[in-house]
Amino acid sequence: MGLDAVPLAMSVEPRAPAQLDEMSDRVALVTGATGGIGRAIVRDLLTRGWSVLATDVCPTADFDESPGRVRYVQADVTDVTQMSAAVDAAEELGSLVGCIANAGVASEEFGRFVEASAQPWQATVAVNVVGTLVTFQAAARAMVRGCGGRLLATSSVAGVRAEADLVAYSASKAAVISIVKSLALELGAAGISVNAVAPGPVSTERQLQVIEERETGAELAGGDAFGARYERFRNENRPFARMAAPEEVAAVFSWLLSDDAGYMTGQVLVLDGGGTLV
Repeated sequence: MGLDAVPLAMSVEPRAPAQLDEMSDRVALVTGATGGIGRAIVRDLLTRGWSVLATDVCPTADFDESPGRVRYVQADVTDVTQMSAAVDAAEELGSLVGCIANAGVASEEFGRFVEASAQPWQATVAVNVVGTLVTFQAAARAMVRGCGGRLLATSSVAGVRAEADLVAYSASKAAVISIVKSLALELGAAGISVNAVAPGPVSTERQLQVIEERETGAELAGGDAFGARYERFRNENRPFARMAAPEEVAAVFSWLLSDDAGYMTGQVLVLDGGGTLV
C-alpha cells in the first residue's frame, strides 16, 4: 500500500497535548528554514533546548549553531515522499512533537492581475496551500503514533485582511488559516493542537530587497510608483510604524510550542504592529 493510501489512524483514546517543556528529546520540523523567518525560528528553538530538523528546497544550508541538535534536509514541501523522508529524519533526532509549516512563496507580479498568467498563481497555491497540507499530514502521522504535538503554520495578515495586488498570495494565506481551523477540529482528540501566526511586514532580506526594487523603479520612472508608496503607507500608518524583526516572529512560534500554549488550538495570532486596525 503506497504512502498516499495509508490512513491517518484516529482510533486512539482522547488525550491532552503532551507537556513539551518537560521533554528532553523534543524535536521540531521547520520548513522554509533558509529564509529570514525560518532561520530565526530555528535559532530560537535551539536556544530553548529543542532539536530541529530544518528543511528547504536549497541543496545545502549552514546550520552550525548547535552541532548534533540541528540537521538540514533538502525537501520540497509539495512532494509527499520527500516530506515523509524529512519526518523520518526528524524522528532520528528524538520525538517529533513540533512542526512549523513555514515555507511560502509569492510568485505573482505585484499589481499585474489583468495581464498575469496562471502559472505564478499555481506556484503560489502549490507551495503555500498544498505544501502546508503535505507537511502537516506527514508530521501528524508521526504525532498520532507518538504522544501528540503541535502543528503550526505561517500565514500572513494578507490572509486575514486581503491586500491589493497580491490576490493569489492573499487567497493562499487565507486557505492556510482555514486548514488550521479544520485540522484543529479533526486532530484534537489525538492530542495535536493546530495554530497559525500571521505576520505583517517583516524585515527579512527578501522583504527589504523588494522594497528597494520598488523604490528604485519609482526613481527610474521619475515618479512615485504605487508599489513604493504602498510599502511606506502600510508601515507609517500602523500604531508601531516599523516592520517586525524575524526574531519577534520566531518568539511567537516558540511560545506556541510551549506548555503555556497547551490549551490553544485553531487560533491565528496576528503579529502586525496593529496594522489591521487601520
